[in-house]
Amino acid sequence: MRRHKIRPDLQKILPRLRKTGVPEAAVFTAEDVNEQLSQIVRRAATPSDPGERINQMIQRAARRLRLPASLTKRLWYQEQRSVPAHVALNLMEFDRQSAELRERLRLLQAELDALRGG
Repeated sequence: MRRHKIRPDLQKILPRLRKTGVPEAAVFTAEDVNEQLSQIVRRAATPSDPGERINQMIQRAARRLRLPASLTKRLWYQEQRSVPAHVALNLMEFDRQSAELRERLRLLQAELDALRGG
């Protein structure tokens, strides 16, 4: 995640947060959340074909995420002003499960390559 300059209003509360033991990294801005959700939506659209239109990728992500296309498009372009908690949690869970599957696929591919080579 790219490093954001801490907003002045957040700088005022950081000393209090540090006293409570809340790590500074746990303070997210709306921009941070929008960026993370946009990345999840974009990953859900992969793999894509060369020359494929963005709208087709958004439609595919919407189907995979089981979200309305209009919401998916707003998340893709970071235009959604607020995201219901259950939607954000579902997106993060989808991303976690997708990462697990990608890792399992990578391990199986490595095992297959080892069997072919040896």
